[in-house]
Amino acid sequence: MTELSAKILENWSQVQVANSLEDAIAADYQAGKNLIVLPRPELRAQVDFNALTAQLIDLFSIEPGAKKNMSPTAILNARENLDEQCKRAADILINDYNSLVPYLQHGDLIKLRIQGSEYHSSDEFWHHDGGSSKRLGIRYSGPPTEEAHNDDVIRFRGRGDYCTVNDNPRILTLGAGDVWAHQGTGAIAFKFSRSFPYVKRKKPAVHRKGASNGQPGLLLVADYL
Repeated sequence: MTELSAKILENWSQVQVANSLEDAIAADYQAGKNLIVLPRPELRAQVDFNALTAQLIDLFSIEPGAKKNMSPTAILNARENLDEQCKRAADILINDYNSLVPYLQHGDLIKLRIQGSEYHSSDEFWHHDGGSSKRLGIRYSGPPTEEAHNDDVIRFRGRGDYCTVNDNPRILTLGAGDVWAHQGTGAIAFKFSRSFPYVKRKKPAVHRKGASNGQPGLLLVADYL
């Protein structure tokens, strides 16, 4: 276990640290956990994901204030038009995608999301991931993902998917290359009383898109129902 992973576990009781991307996908949430993370800071030193994002935005003609969702296989078709440093970054994304595919079942969804440098959305507010049992994401560029500590969440379910969080919450920041798997409200637990079992919804992972850094964004997102 890395020093970073040990520090996360020491301060974040809701977090489960994965040993690999496959572990982040396949692992069940342990008791009391609603967030699985796999820190990969080494990737940020190996390749330039910002350069890859910029070239993809040019290739797919994405405006600064827009976003585009597409099949991750689109990057396979675009690869031959990339320069060498971007090809190395694209190969990491393609390998991540290939790791996700074997775990997809009927109804699950995986997409490549490209965001322009001026793109804004409701994801910038504290929220959870709706009815998914698990949403796995990897952000390669753009604003980081900010996770709120469970103890700083006042209301896990507000209007729609929005949540209410303390004014100065503890935040776990996940940057380029890092992997997160949010438990959504689709996750349930069966509880038993003296007379009959009943279903209880588990606490979802509350998070938001971090403050804009003026850079376009690139993410891989998979919903497991």
